[in-house]
Amino acid sequence: SDSYAGLNYAGDVAMGGIAAYVAPDQVEEEAIEALGVVTETQLEEEEKLKKRRFLIRGIGLFLLLLVVIIIPVAVTVPNSEPIVTLVEVSEAPSQAPSAAPTSDTFSELISAVKDVYGDNKSELFSEAFSDSQSPQYRAAIWAADVAPVESTERMISRYALATFYFALNGDDWDKCGRGSTDCDLSEEWLTAENECDWYAVECRDPVNGDYTVEEIFFRPHGIQSTNMRGTLPFDVSLLSSLTLFIISREPISGPFPDWSTLTTLEHVLLNKNELEGSFPAYILEQNPSLRMLHLSGNFFEGPLPVFPVSDTLQDLRIDNNNFTGSIVSDISNLLTIKSLYLDNNELSGEVPEALYDLTDLTTLFLGNNTGLAGIVSTNIGKLSNLIKFNAANTSMGGALPEELFLLTELKTLNLGVGSFAGPLPESFSNLINLEAAILHTNSFTGTIPSGFANLAMLETLELHGNDLTGTVPTELCGRRGEALNDLKTLTVDDSVACDCCTPVETQE
Repeated sequence: SDSYAGLNYAGDVAMGGIAAYVAPDQVEEEAIEALGVVTETQLEEEEKLKKRRFLIRGIGLFLLLLVVIIIPVAVTVPNSEPIVTLVEVSEAPSQAPSAAPTSDTFSELISAVKDVYGDNKSELFSEAFSDSQSPQYRAAIWAADVAPVESTERMISRYALATFYFALNGDDWDKCGRGSTDCDLSEEWLTAENECDWYAVECRDPVNGDYTVEEIFFRPHGIQSTNMRGTLPFDVSLLSSLTLFIISREPISGPFPDWSTLTTLEHVLLNKNELEGSFPAYILEQNPSLRMLHLSGNFFEGPLPVFPVSDTLQDLRIDNNNFTGSIVSDISNLLTIKSLYLDNNELSGEVPEALYDLTDLTTLFLGNNTGLAGIVSTNIGKLSNLIKFNAANTSMGGALPEELFLLTELKTLNLGVGSFAGPLPESFSNLINLEAAILHTNSFTGTIPSGFANLAMLETLELHGNDLTGTVPTELCGRRGEALNDLKTLTVDDSVACDCCTPVETQE
C-alpha cells in the first residue's frame, strides 16, 4: 500500500475517499490519537463486533419479511367470496402498494365500490380486485389507507380519479403526475390534499361539505402529448356528476369503456387518441344534456348508431375513423345539430333526404367517403345557415341544384374529385360570402361564369380537371393578388385560355 506521514495508507483514492489509516507498531500512541487513527488490533475487534450486530439485524429482518411477504392477507367483501392476495414488497413504494390493506376503511370502500358496480358488473369487479397491481386495487389502497377522507361519497370519487390515474400510468405523465417537475405541487395528482386542486380537475362548490367532481379537462400542448398511456377505466363512470371529459392527442388505446351509468355528460372530446371498437351509442342515449361529442381521429369502426332524439346535441365529430355502412335516416333526430363531421370514414350508400332536415347545420362534412353516392338534393336549400359544405372525394354527382345558390352564408364549397356534371350556373354570384370554391376533377362543362368576379370574399377557385372551355373572364383575372380577399388561387385546364391562372402542378 501507499504510505503517508509514516502511516500505511489503506484507502480507495480512486473513489475520492480514505477508508482507513492503519498504523504500524512503531508509531507512538500520541501520534495515533492526534490523527484519529486506530491500530490494527482495534480494527479487528471492531470488525468482529460489526459482524455480530449485522448477524442479529439480519435475523430480525428475515423474521419481519416472513410476516410481511409470506403470510397471505384475506380481504373479505360482504356478500361475496373472500378476495385473497399475496402482498409483495414494492421496489418503488411511491408507485405501487407496499403494505397489506387491513383497515376497516379499505373494506368499507371495497364494499361501496362493489355496490356501485352493480350485479351486471360483478365479473369486472372480481377481475379488478383479484389483482393487487390492478389500477382499481392500487387506487383503493391509496383512497382508503394512504389518503382517506370521512365521507364515503367523496372517497369513491377520489378512488375513481386514482383509478384513472393508475390506469393511464400517471406516474409517467409529463405534467402533474406524482413527483412531476412540470407542475405546481398543489396540482400534483395524489399529492395535493384536495382532489379539486389536481391538474385538469374541476369541482362544484361543496354540497353538505362534499366536493363533487364535474370536469376532467387535459388541455392539449400543441402536438405534444402528456404521455398518458393505457386504457380508460370503467371506474370514471363512478363520478356521477361528471359533465365534461376532454383528452386529446394522447396514446390512449383500447375500446371505449361502458360509461352507460353516466347521465350528466355535456361535453366529451376525445380527438386524436387511439381508441377503438364500436360507436359508444349509450353516450347519446343516456345523456339528455349532451351538447358536444368529438371522437375524431381514432380507430372506431362498424356502423353508425341509431341516433336517439336529441334537442341539445350541437356538435358531433366522428371523422377520421373506420365507420362503415350508410348514413341512417334517423340522423334527423339530431334536432339541434350545427356541426356534423362524418368525413374520412368508409361510409357508403346514398345520402338520405333526412340529412337536409337538419336546418340548424352550419358545417356539413361528408368528404373522403368514396362509397357515398347520390346527388345534392334540392332540399339543401333548407340549410340556410350552412357555412361549410364538403362532399369531396365521394361518388356523389349530378347537376348542382339551383337551391344550392340560396345559401348566402356559405363560405366553403368543396366538391372536388366527384361525379358532378353540367354547366356552372351564373347563380354562383349569389354566394356573396363564398371564400373557397373547390370544384376540380369533376365533369363540369361550358364556360366559366363571369359572376365569380363579383364575389368579393373569394380567395380560392379550383376548376381544373373538368371539361370547361372558353376564356377566363378578364374581371376574374383582375381579382388576382395576395392581399386580403384577393383571389390567390385560380386553376383551369389548358382547354381554357388564361393569362393569370395558377399552374395546376403547384397545387397540393
